[in-house]
Amino acid sequence: MRLLSILQKAWERNGHIKALPFAWTGGKSLPSLKIKKFKPEEKKKGSKVLFFEGCLARLFFPEIRESVSSYLSRLGFSFSSPHDLSCCGAPSYHLAHREDVLTLAKRNLKVINREAPDFILTVCPTGNAMLKKIYPRFAPEFEAWKSKIFDFTEFLVKKGFSPKEKALDQKKEIFYHYPCHYLYDLKLKEEPIRLLQSLGFRPKEESEPLTCCGFCGIFSFKNPDISAHLWEKKRKKIMECSTPLIATDCPGCLFQLRGNLKNEKPPFKIFHTAELLARLVNTDKDHKEFFPSDSDPDS
Repeated sequence: MRLLSILQKAWERNGHIKALPFAWTGGKSLPSLKIKKFKPEEKKKGSKVLFFEGCLARLFFPEIRESVSSYLSRLGFSFSSPHDLSCCGAPSYHLAHREDVLTLAKRNLKVINREAPDFILTVCPTGNAMLKKIYPRFAPEFEAWKSKIFDFTEFLVKKGFSPKEKALDQKKEIFYHYPCHYLYDLKLKEEPIRLLQSLGFRPKEESEPLTCCGFCGIFSFKNPDISAHLWEKKRKKIMECSTPLIATDCPGCLFQLRGNLKNEKPPFKIFHTAELLARLVNTDKDHKEFFPSDSDPDS
């Protein structure tokens, strides 16, 4: 990955790799690799949080980790993101490579036992489902950690750590995309809406049925035509909502949305909810960076 992060510079433009002539890319531009070492902040005395980052967030979206770290540190939590945590094993699981899943589960269990956290937080619903539902089937000793595993947004809302609510502004519309694993596997639907509302946004949801963005992890690379068909359904729903600001809770969906909407008009701004939280709370900024027209009457 470090070698690829250097080689990609030949095709990189503004944080994206321009569309490559391979079927599996679906003709879309891809986010460039961002391998960035984590620099932990000063240890706090509060409850210890182990952050299970996941491969996509680690390789492409390190800003999500920094957003989570800064907000939790602000609350007084001791934050840990061990460099030796491995892939959750979802690609291996979906390809029926059981031995690989068991190897990864035991490797990650060793790190978690060593760290002995009070909570394990994820920002990827696929990784969350692997840890909470699949790992105990492959490594029964992981059962002891199930009750400590939370999605980041779920953790803030259910544990009462959401920011103090800002006044809800009807003009600050934001489209929320529900990741499939988030909605159907983790059964989370109200939590992201409540968090966005606490930040002063007015969330807009697509009409039923809620659609998949087409990323689907390794599926989109093995079945690019089906993935493209799913994306077109999602694109139609996004355009119908006519809201250029988008939030989601999955790095995979972020990968798909940013890659496919990069050249669409109007320009779209797409964030993980953790990023929005950090930008509005940690920096004490207002919504103008998301809605620049408010400060420019001619725009």
